[in-house]
Amino acid sequence: MDLLVISKNALGTALAQGYTIDLESDGNGTVKKPDGTQYTIEGFKCDCPASTYGQKKPCKHVLWASQVYICPECGKWAVMVKVIMPTGQEFREFRCPEKHIYSFEDVQTIRRAT
Repeated sequence: MDLLVISKNALGTALAQGYTIDLESDGNGTVKKPDGTQYTIEGFKCDCPASTYGQKKPCKHVLWASQVYICPECGKWAVMVKVIMPTGQEFREFRCPEKHIYSFEDVQTIRRAT
């Protein structure tokens, strides 16, 4: 029995709805809505109205940015996926198109250190 990789996430939905995301580095970049409105993300903090007016949890723009890790080996997007092992064990990891894989925990550790 093979492992199952599920890549459906909020980021994919946003891109399908016409949002564009330009990440300059991990946790930094811009999100552009289909209507042209643009928000800046710096250090996983966003300047959108939801973030600037006291929302306690991260806004959807930061959520989308957190589902991407810039692969240090090739510079491409490594997207967070859920992996289900044949045993039923589930975990998250980041995978880039060049087949580099990073555990969710390792990426969290790197992000907390910067």
